[in-house]
Amino acid sequence: MPLLECSTLSRSFGGLRALSDFGLEVGSGEVVGIIGPNGAGKTTLFNLISGADRADSGRVRFRGEDVSGYGLDRRARLGLVRTFQDGRCFANLGVEDNVLLGAHGRRLASRPRSARWAIELAQALLPLAAFRDEERRLRSEAATLIESFGERLAPRSGEKAYRLSYANRRRLEIARALAARPELLLLDEPTAGMNPSETLELLEYLRGLKSRGQAMLVIEHKLPLVMKLSDRIVAMDEGEKIAEGEAEDIVRDARVIEAYLGKVHSQSGAPAREGPHGAGPA
Repeated sequence: MPLLECSTLSRSFGGLRALSDFGLEVGSGEVVGIIGPNGAGKTTLFNLISGADRADSGRVRFRGEDVSGYGLDRRARLGLVRTFQDGRCFANLGVEDNVLLGAHGRRLASRPRSARWAIELAQALLPLAAFRDEERRLRSEAATLIESFGERLAPRSGEKAYRLSYANRRRLEIARALAARPELLLLDEPTAGMNPSETLELLEYLRGLKSRGQAMLVIEHKLPLVMKLSDRIVAMDEGEKIAEGEAEDIVRDARVIEAYLGKVHSQSGAPAREGPHGAGPA
């Protein structure tokens, strides 16, 4: 059974068909890259998978369960966790508290559903030993995640998020997502705004997650990163899947080359040699 199974997903916005009868599977421990020109429907696909938006038709199944009617929070508690393209952190919270928020869904999932908010209120008002122990454990986990990013985040653990650089806010968002202990981590352009050395550094971090069995679905415009990280790549254009397979096959696929060159060359004047074999569209 696939960890994630999407079947015939479609989504339209007015007269624009953003996704059309799209199918996708991700296996346990597998890393799948999603590529395509701007406007191909990649973020729409992520929104439908994560529960940030609802499909007009089609189904999303996670661990065999139909989650099509679930919201983003409920899917996250099941282990389907995402980051966002624009790097969403709580600016006035500290780095550690931002990461702790990622574990909140795990805390709720461990409570009896009928009494979740009563228990949370009691935890806030009553300094019971069990609640204090849980808080210490979660803060220890948060500190470990922050330290896993080394000098990028560890020395800034006590700072407010708004003081971080853009690249470090991206790292913080990934740490917060990992605090939820996702079975499937959805990364929407994780290296956006990073320079080449920062991109390489994050690639090595993600490869470390992969080596530990973390399943990931990754949208990324930097094709060399996708090729080095992914077990399989899905190429999209105009809301449809145009190719799927291993990296070397995808970059030679005529439909993929046409999708990239037809848009990148006409919109930005980029020479043909900067198609799918190069860095990809900005």
